[in-house]
Parts: sequence; structure tokens; C-alpha cells
Amino acid sequence: MGITGTPGTGKKTVGRAVAKKLGYEFLEINPLAKKLGAEIGKRDTEIEIETSIVYRKLPRLLKGKKTVLVGHLLPHSIPDNVIDYVAVLRCSPQELIKRYTERRYPKRKVKANVVVEAIDVCLTEVLMKFNNSKIAEIDTTGRNIAEVAEEVIEKLKNPKKRSFGEVNWLHLMAEDAKMSKYLK
Repeated sequence: MGITGTPGTGKKTVGRAVAKKLGYEFLEINPLAKKLGAEIGKRDTEIEIETSIVYRKLPRLLKGKKTVLVGHLLPHSIPDNVIDYVAVLRCSPQELIKRYTERRYPKRKVKANVVVEAIDVCLTEVLMKFNNSKIAEIDTTGRNIAEVAEEVIEKLKNPKKRSFGEVNWLHLMAEDAKMSKYLK
């Protein structure tokens, strides 16, 4: 199974909780990419990854294992036929701004990530890559880790409960004056 979403939506924290509860191995794409020889450089503090290398090597590494694979590069890192379920974590741009401020992200990184979340980039990438029956969109805004992890697991076990397309942040972008300072 995979968990993806915009930075700050809770991927790693939720992923660890899900892996622990299910007894699965937790794997994070960025450090894994480094082990697979796919790191091609750094930009600021972020590593740059050649996702085609990960895409080619990762299926062999995962074969026969129960894993929770986590990262915003998930749709670029694994073939559809290797993964059975993808949880796309979402979070309101206002909450993300708070999280990014706590993390001391530079203003340009805040802006980029808030816009990515607002216009559904991660969800769109997942929809373009994976069979729709494998996808569940989960709003993490104002929720605790245990609650979100339970929803991820529930939708893993019961595919009929999976859905997407219900989270929409665009109205917030227009209504919230605070956010406009991050988008200029």
C-alpha cells in the first residue's frame, strides 16, 4: 500500500502508525531512493531523485513484502500493478501554512506547497497513474494521527469505502485574506 500527499499532510506520521498497527514494514521513498542509487543532487535542503531508477528497482525490493510506502513522489516511483491501495492525504491550506511556519519553511516553499495542495496536484498525479479503484482521498485537517490511520486502514480493508474528489480548497484560497500574502 502507498500513502502520498503534499508535504505536511501527515504522510510519514500516519504511515508509521498504519505500518505499526498492521505489522507492515514502513518505507519512505526519499531515503529508499538514496539506497537505490537514485539521488542525483540537492536543491536547497531537498534531495533530487531520478524517479525512473526508483520505478525500475523498487518492485523487486517490495516483492513478497507487506509494506507501507510513503512519499509525495509515490506516483512517479512505482508501477500501478505493484501497489494495491493508495491513500492520498489532504490538509487545508490554512493548516498547512501553520505547519510550514512551525517548520520554518521559506516563503517560496510555503507558497509552492499551498498552491500544490489547493489545486489537487498530488491527487491528480495519483489519478493519472493508478487504477481509480485503488485510490482513497483522506482529509487530515484537525484530526489526530490515530483517527486518520484508522480511516486509512478501514479503506484498505474495505475498497467500497474508498472515494476521491470530495476535498476542495479553492474556495478557501479566494476567501482567506491571510493566505493571499503567501500567494503573492
